[in-house]
Amino acid sequence: MEESEPWNEENPLQALKGHHLLSGLQSKIPPREATLRHDSFTKAHRFIDSAASSGGVGPCKKSFLVRGSRDQRVDIEVQSGLAFVR
Repeated sequence: MEESEPWNEENPLQALKGHHLLSGLQSKIPPREATLRHDSFTKAHRFIDSAASSGGVGPCKKSFLVRGSRDQRVDIEVQSGLAFVR
């Protein structure tokens, strides 16, 4: 199953909005999948916090794998610009 929360804004994405988008993604997936990915979502939220504390993050792709799985994950992808600023 693949769900996403795309964003495209002229200004850098605020960390708070990034957290909202990530939580929105978690609420879109079936409860069983959300439970399996709980730790991965937590790590993704920490990544946003870490990026915010260092002034944001530029283009990157970060995957947070589900423990015990080779293909289930939570991804954060910034294709251009700056994201997760305070």
